[in-house]
Amino acid sequence: MNLFGESETISVDYVDGKPVVRGRIPMLYGFNFVQIERLGLSGSDRLCAAWAKSGMHLGVWNDIQTIIDRRAAKGFATQVYVRGTFGATRVEEGKVLQIKCAE
Repeated sequence: MNLFGESETISVDYVDGKPVVRGRIPMLYGFNFVQIERLGLSGSDRLCAAWAKSGMHLGVWNDIQTIIDRRAAKGFATQVYVRGTFGATRVEEGKVLQIKCAE
């Protein structure tokens, strides 16, 4: 909410495109904001993450496998099965950081 009070946040002179979309700030100073509800707490601080795409690597071991089937024992209900094995890690420490935000 504090960002809405800053002139750089709501002015088209500082932000490419629309500065505020549906009450949210999509991008500021080259950062794309993504709303996530599952960020951890450290005491009274919320732990937020920021990273450059070039500082991360996604590893895919088993690509996505899907099976859609009918289960006769369950009244021929449709069963959907999806699996995959993925992992991500940082490749450059300076391009990934954690920001403590007051709750």
